[in-house]
This record gives sequence, structure tokens and C-alpha cells, in this order.
Amino acid sequence: TKPGDWLEEIENSWEDMLPLCSKQVKAGRGRYETAIFRLFSLGNASHRDEWVYDFSREMLERKMRFFIETYEGVRLRQDESLRQHIRWDEDLSRHIQRDVPKVFDVSAITRAAYRPFTSMWLYFDSHLNARTYQLPDMFPRGAMNTVVSFSSIGARADFCVSSFDGPVDLHYGAAADGYQVVSRYRYNSAGERLDNITSWAENKFQAHYGKDVSKDDIFAYVYAVLHDPLYREKYAINLKREFPRIPLYPDFKKWVSWGKELMALHIGYESIEPWPLKRIETVL
Repeated sequence: TKPGDWLEEIENSWEDMLPLCSKQVKAGRGRYETAIFRLFSLGNASHRDEWVYDFSREMLERKMRFFIETYEGVRLRQDESLRQHIRWDEDLSRHIQRDVPKVFDVSAITRAAYRPFTSMWLYFDSHLNARTYQLPDMFPRGAMNTVVSFSSIGARADFCVSSFDGPVDLHYGAAADGYQVVSRYRYNSAGERLDNITSWAENKFQAHYGKDVSKDDIFAYVYAVLHDPLYREKYAINLKREFPRIPLYPDFKKWVSWGKELMALHIGYESIEPWPLKRIETVL
């Protein structure tokens, strides 16, 4: 029995499945990349949501221009009276101490997933958001990418999974929990786009399902499996304690198709035609 399992001992096939991600693989430790994704990250923790997020792009630009002008006033003129006009934290104070200059950059404005099916404009700047973690390696300025977000270890709310084509907030699914992100691609310091699905995972899937399996197929398959209600029920305790693991189900192509449809629905929900429901009213 693993340490900490004695209160809720479980017997299932968890250890036989493929790890979605791991800290060792992320850190580049060991000889092999024994996880499906090379890079993962917590969601964006701004510490000043009211400043860096907004439903209106124009309002966000106005707020952030004011914020940066005020910050620069404190940095350049040492005008402490300006501090009361914006939201400070320890990180921003350290940037002042290190004399970090800031200039408003319109390219830092991007769409982000703030809450389920609620996207907002985000001023995505590593100095003005307290913790961006590895998200800049997934979304450097102007880069396109798709991510899968999921409840982190120890989540108190029900396991939550979603997808988006931009950064995701740390508290995406529940204010009390943190959310992790895995991306289809990652970017190096030179801005070069790299696969974030490991060759190890590709080999595992191709050995099981055939050589025609692509990394896009694996990405969609993972998304479908994480939405499977039977999977969530069977491994509910495991999902509270560890990063997800992925089983190799029969009928791979069907799961890939489901994953692609779900991802298109969850990312493009704002532009999808409403389902043709018929409303029936009963007079009591």
C-alpha cells in the first residue's frame, strides 16, 4: 500500500496506465520521457484579477495603461503616494526594487479561459501577473496553441476538465482549487514550436493501436478519456492524489472522434448553433 492510502485503500488498474504528466519528465530527469506530455503548468495566478482581466478589450487596455503609468511613476519618481491607486503585491514591489521598466504592449492582450465557458481578455505579462508558471512556454506572444486543463492534486470540487486555445486561470473550475494545463505544443526560448507529446507516448500508442496513430489523435483521445464518467467514477480517489493516468481503451478511433468533437464544442461554444430544443410548458 502506498503511503497515505490506508484510510481509503483502492484496488484498480491505475498503476498499469500511462502517466499524463510528471514532475520528473517536466524537469528532464531520468533517461526516458515516461509520460504523455513533456510540459505541464498551473494556470495563471494574477493576484489582481480586477486589473488584468476584463470582458471589454478596450476597458482592459485603459486599465493597464493606467496601471503601468502608475507603476512607472513609482519606479522613476519614487512617488509613494501613487501606490494607493493600483494593486500591489510582493512580486510587484520586487520589480520596483530591481528597477524593472514596464511599457504597455498591446500584443500582451489575449483571450483566456477565466471560468468554465467564460472567456475574458487578459493582459498576459509575467511581471504584472504574479505567477504565470510555464504558461509563457505554451503561449509566447502571438503563438497559437491548444490546452487541456484539469483539476490539480487535492482538488475539493469534482474533477473538472476543459479545453481552450489560450491561457487558463489558476482557479478556472473552482475558486478553492488549482488547475493544471497540458498543451499540444510548447515553445523554446528561440520561439521554435516543439511537440509537447513525447515520443515515448507516441511509441506506446502506436504499439497498441497501429503506426497510423498521430500525436493529434493522442491529444484528442486523452481529452475524451478524461471526460468519461466511468473513468472518473472508478478512479475518483486516484484523481484526488495524483496526476491523471490514461488507459488504452478498445476502439481508439471512436475515442479520438469523441475527443475532437468535444474539444471543438468546448473551445468554439460561443459560435456554435444552439441545439434545437423544443420547449413544452405544462399548465398546473
